[in-house]
Amino acid sequence: MYGAYGWWRYTTVLIGQTWHTWRVAVPQILAAWVGGWLLYQVALVVTGPLQESHPWLSVMIFSSGLVAHLAGIIVGIRVAGEPAGLWERLPPAAARIGRDEPLLRVVSVSLLPFVGVYSVFGGIDSATYDLFIYGALHSSALLDPQAATGILEPDTPQERLVMGGVLIIAFLARRGLETLADRTGRAVFGIVGALVEGFFSVTLVFGGSVIIGDLGDWLRAREFYGWIMTAGAAIMAWLASWHLAVPRIIASAWEFFSGSVWPLVMDGIMAPLLWLAVAGLVFGTYTLSVADLWEQGRERGSAGPQVRVSTGPLARMNRRITALESRGLHASEGSRAVVLEFFEVFVGDLEDRIVPFVQSLRHVLRVGLPFLGSYVVLYAVAQAIQPATLMLARAVIGGQQFNVWFRIMPPVDLVGGMIGEPVRLCLLAVAMTWTLRANAERDEDETRIAANSPGAIRAVVPAGGGRRVRRLLPTVVLTAVSLLVSGGISQFTASSSDEDLIPVVSGGVGAIAKGQDVWIAAVHGGRSLVRNGTAQPSMVSSDVFVAIDLQTQSRDRSVNSITCSLWAPEGGGSAVDAVLNDGVLTPQVGFRTTQTLVFERSADGLAGLHLRCKPRSFYLAYEPVLDFDLGLDEARAAELAAAGGIIQVIDQETEVIA
Repeated sequence: MYGAYGWWRYTTVLIGQTWHTWRVAVPQILAAWVGGWLLYQVALVVTGPLQESHPWLSVMIFSSGLVAHLAGIIVGIRVAGEPAGLWERLPPAAARIGRDEPLLRVVSVSLLPFVGVYSVFGGIDSATYDLFIYGALHSSALLDPQAATGILEPDTPQERLVMGGVLIIAFLARRGLETLADRTGRAVFGIVGALVEGFFSVTLVFGGSVIIGDLGDWLRAREFYGWIMTAGAAIMAWLASWHLAVPRIIASAWEFFSGSVWPLVMDGIMAPLLWLAVAGLVFGTYTLSVADLWEQGRERGSAGPQVRVSTGPLARMNRRITALESRGLHASEGSRAVVLEFFEVFVGDLEDRIVPFVQSLRHVLRVGLPFLGSYVVLYAVAQAIQPATLMLARAVIGGQQFNVWFRIMPPVDLVGGMIGEPVRLCLLAVAMTWTLRANAERDEDETRIAANSPGAIRAVVPAGGGRRVRRLLPTVVLTAVSLLVSGGISQFTASSSDEDLIPVVSGGVGAIAKGQDVWIAAVHGGRSLVRNGTAQPSMVSSDVFVAIDLQTQSRDRSVNSITCSLWAPEGGGSAVDAVLNDGVLTPQVGFRTTQTLVFERSADGLAGLHLRCKPRSFYLAYEPVLDFDLGLDEARAAELAAAGGIIQVIDQETEVIA
């Protein structure tokens, strides 16, 4: 199917079958997802008081909770596959093996790619920030660098060595537990193995990012990196010899690509495709690995010819074994067992996790452009449900301090997940079903054409340049529009502001919290400062000092201190830090304070300035931010720029509220 008809056909089918799957499977999906979410929240609470005293134990508990959370997602996708009709799309033998495969085996094999994709799109960073918050709330001071979040980002060679040792031990323990689970059939080994898998995956993701960062630092410190930079500068100079605007155009294009296009591609295109690929692992782990084939060949012994692998990582070894056997040489049973175990340990991860993931992604991309465009738009809509719940809560509740959001966020996250996650997981199962169907039909057509067998062939793009272009052009355009829409939805929900900006007109009064009012008493300009009656010889400006007398009063004191910055309109808005008194300590209940904030600006950069003040906090939260219009129009800005006098700075004056 091509063009608008194909896109519309896939859209309606995906919506209809997702709705059918959701109606049938939503209770089971909710049970799996909510159970995993609750275990993750319990793990965060338990790690709070342990992070400073037992950091590695905290990481183990945290990773176990994260495993439970991801396992709930995996089980939800697995459950949705039945009403989506996925098993009927697989060959009978494969479907039978897949259905009978132990759930722990599915979770274990799918976990590492899930953690990887979860990390790529910020899931691990968000979860680790949760870990940091729970640890910091139980810390008597700033969280110890050796606490749980600190050891995941090692700085010294000794810390990196410790992380490397932990990764090796976890890897060997995980492989050992998998072997025990396979040979004994006991579920306890599978459960512990999945937990160790989660610990290994979380540590590997962070350790790998640190290693990549170290590699980048090492490369930048090498002499040949300087050669590359010199060559780049020479190329830019050569381009500038053509026209001075060429380097600026290239820099602007790169900035546009990295700042706008690449996030759009990652969130709007790559995220749906990678999630669909890892969803395929939930149903595709029945594929035999090379190590399994070798094991079968070893067990057959002299009963028949040995299993040979013609492609893949062991193809060259099989050819060498064949050459040895042709000369009358044979590998002993012991050496064959050693080689088998070696590849089971070191190649098993590649074959069990990475190769199926790549194959799944390849099958997804083979379906066609109309399916791709339809799927990414629907995925973006389903993915937006959970953040839309948070945006709705913010709109209803408004800006609040961190301690309020700390209590509100878990219920909001739970409600948003219960609404959005079943829809997303059902869509993944339905899309994977259609991926299997489309690939099966394509393979069937290719086989019939190759064998010159009779039978109907599904519509293909007609041969011939002009006709082919006319047929494909609407499909390409519609797919491109769908990808832009998907990226736009993802960017809108992901980039919602973390601040509740409250405008305050010039001369107006703003409430930073209930019972705590803030307003600007005066704005001064000058070239030098006098602080508490004492001249400040080092505080003389060739530009202009902008001094703002800020008054606060407390009838209630839920905010202890405020931080303020000057907001300049150029470049879309940028913050300017104070050179003196950037923080304001709010008065006790029943008092009013006056404090002078001092900023330095160029004489031609005064018009349109605003002052933004918010509660001082170490943690991210959707907080109220008062945006004061300073009333600096062109005339008032020129008046301040011409001021060359001395500014009297008030550190803090306190008076009783009348």
